[in-house]
Amino acid sequence: GLRLLLEREGGFQIVGEATNGRDALQLAAQHSPEAVVLDYSMPELNGIDAARALRDDGFVGGIVMLSSHEAWQRVNDALAAGVDGYVLKEHAFAQLRSALQAALRRERFPS
Repeated sequence: GLRLLLEREGGFQIVGEATNGRDALQLAAQHSPEAVVLDYSMPELNGIDAARALRDDGFVGGIVMLSSHEAWQRVNDALAAGVDGYVLKEHAFAQLRSALQAALRRERFPS
């Protein structure tokens, strides 16, 4: 559902979908996207570790984290790992487009 929302209403072109964190890293290396969306709780490599690995590998694009966790410590961990935006899954349809647009401008979301 989020893919359709972003492609049809957000004007984004989706170049890949990963089923786990390691696949996300491979897809990012292969396609060099302008932005990535990571799930905080991805299997094999969680979103925090994947974001950190992307930044360590020189990824300069936007990173948005989707999460069901709203604890500030989780948000702070994501920001420290290099994430630009943090969106709760319950608000994903309403906020993901704005979060990606902010991330592409290298702005924090929410600000």
